[in-house]
Amino acid sequence: MNIFVFGSSLTSTFWNGAATYYRGIYKNLNRLGHQITFAEPAIYGRQEHKDAGEISYADIRVYKSAAEIPGLLAEAARNAVVIKHSGAGAEDARLEADVLTCRSQMTRVLFWDVDAPATLARLETVSTDPFRLSFLSTMPYLPMVAETALSGITCVWEQRCACQSITLSILKPISVLRLTRL
Repeated sequence: MNIFVFGSSLTSTFWNGAATYYRGIYKNLNRLGHQITFAEPAIYGRQEHKDAGEISYADIRVYKSAAEIPGLLAEAARNAVVIKHSGAGAEDARLEADVLTCRSQMTRVLFWDVDAPATLARLETVSTDPFRLSFLSTMPYLPMVAETALSGITCVWEQRCACQSITLSILKPISVLRLTRL
């Protein structure tokens, strides 16, 4: 399966604690036979502080400006799965909205949150948040994975328009939280 990812960086941990997490996930997905393309912004000096060595398990796309995003989205739309990670660091609001254009009968779009507490706080307090308005309100069924290394909590979010709510299943500890539809 071809997977296209928008994330902070696979090549550098500089100002990017998620890099080692991404490396493990995508290296193992590649070992399972999946082809990974990872798009990362050229920000915070990460490209000047690469520390991953040779990355043979993913094709890296480094974008230097917002003008490159439409081309990346067109490329992403040709994959089976498109993942938008939270906190890429550049053009996040735009990507959270525009990545939805990749959806098709052959392409599934997922939001993979690496800072669930921040995202939940944002959704609760900012009624005009682009993610809240576009991602959560337009999809009849949106699979989401929300994880945070700080608390060890893994959350799987599902939005089903029919039930008018978002279910947040917290796997560690086991519990279910129902939020009113945004």
